[in-house]
Amino acid sequence: YFVYNQSILKTLRDNKFNISENFNVGLPIDMKSSISKKIVNNYRGDILYASTNLYCGNRGIPSRSGSSDFDKAKFELDIINSVFKKLPKKIHFKPYFSKRYTGQNVELEKVKKSKNIKLITNEIDLRYLLKYYKIIITSRATSTIGWCLLSKKPVIYIETIDNRLNKESYNAFKKNLFFYDIRDRYWKRDLKNLLSKPTVEIENMWKSNTTNRKKFIKKFFGDIASNAEWKCAKILLEKMN
Repeated sequence: YFVYNQSILKTLRDNKFNISENFNVGLPIDMKSSISKKIVNNYRGDILYASTNLYCGNRGIPSRSGSSDFDKAKFELDIINSVFKKLPKKIHFKPYFSKRYTGQNVELEKVKKSKNIKLITNEIDLRYLLKYYKIIITSRATSTIGWCLLSKKPVIYIETIDNRLNKESYNAFKKNLFFYDIRDRYWKRDLKNLLSKPTVEIENMWKSNTTNRKKFIKKFFGDIASNAEWKCAKILLEKMN
């Protein structure tokens, strides 16, 4: 079983139900290079919010759906009304495109009515948008956070009640990203204060921790310098011979 990083490898090896042979091969080439391949002309700006909101709808996945759809919508509306709409800046809002209900999502209807928030309506993969923005905001521990970090842009991460990080990851994320937890009483105020700063100031704050962040990315997301495809091929050929 091939994995991207040492953290996942340790988790698998510590799992008493794991019977597979596991190998850490590093990041695949598409995660390292495809961010800059496609040209997108319609969308660019200072701040991009990459929503990871995925409603459960009527799908039978209660064990994986996290919070209720009501709470998911409440979080999105809260960050729109309490943070984004109050900023003296333009925010570009990228939805997670997946149809679970008829009609429009309530948060997207709210975005359309907001003067300083632009809705990205084209179903463009996030990886092709990242290079056109200076600051990326996202939430939940999903694959989206990996794409955001590999863009080398300042990343603002919001820990929701879905997909909560374990203790080790939580502390590492907090040290290496602009980190906000919705369980903190003043998270919206603090996020609004950060985003109200000049973009250059936020970028400089981010750059000040570059060395430690490289170690963090390698441990929790994968080795950028590794040739994952070559390693996978080598392991498979050795097993076949």
